[in-house]
Amino acid sequence: MLCVGAAVTGQAPRTEFEAASVKPSGPLPPIEQRAAMPVRNGPEYLFLPRLALAQMVMTAYGLDAYQVAIPEALKNEHYDVTARAAHGSTPEQVKRMWQSLLADRFHLEFHRESRTMAVWELTVAKDGLKMVDSSRANDARAAPLAEQKEGGPLWLAPGKPGLRSYTRVEDGVTVAAGRHIGLSELVFFLEKSLRAPGAMKGMVDSTGLTGTYDFGIQFVAPNDQDRPNSKGADAPDIFAAVEQYLGLRIQSVKRPAEVLVVDRADRVPEEN
Repeated sequence: MLCVGAAVTGQAPRTEFEAASVKPSGPLPPIEQRAAMPVRNGPEYLFLPRLALAQMVMTAYGLDAYQVAIPEALKNEHYDVTARAAHGSTPEQVKRMWQSLLADRFHLEFHRESRTMAVWELTVAKDGLKMVDSSRANDARAAPLAEQKEGGPLWLAPGKPGLRSYTRVEDGVTVAAGRHIGLSELVFFLEKSLRAPGAMKGMVDSTGLTGTYDFGIQFVAPNDQDRPNSKGADAPDIFAAVEQYLGLRIQSVKRPAEVLVVDRADRVPEEN
């Protein structure tokens, strides 16, 4: 797509879902019914209820929430999407299918621009890295804290097929551990944990780290800081915990970022 939705020279050929239905969502169901709403999100078939337009744009163009600007009049609209992709479709092909869906059903028009905005920047702390290099099993820093040692509450036992990380919330405290985790995965986890209503920021990785790491961490997330609990008083906030357990630092900085700005989109999608 061009910034206004036309074909652009050199772009991959247009790809579409084999079948797709997009309908405005009805009123929000009672809370006891929401957990029972079927959600399927597979490589070839999906049913996603109550999607906002911004979520569809994020999926189609591989963006985070802070990188998408939607007109105020469309922010509260939600849609039920059912679609089927061809067998064996790749994630990149499915993204292009979403792009076609937005162009065909919503007549989406947009442009991209650079905006200076506040983001979280992740750097190595002044006292050095505390995570363990996964390729160095005998790293002297393998257990800098007692709770990260073998058998401790922040230790992830090896040997379970497919288990590389876990996250749980206990009495308002987020507890997480990982093995062989790259920085992109860690950034995704931290960025999600930092998000609070009205404070949507992305995270920039400025650590320069390229390996995979083992770690354990516990903290009180911003959304849980005002929640009464018996354990949270003894746990650090996420900023202190990242430095204490990982040897990293999170700070708010201003950086130019590319933003996809939606200029026009239909409130009611074209008929299926």
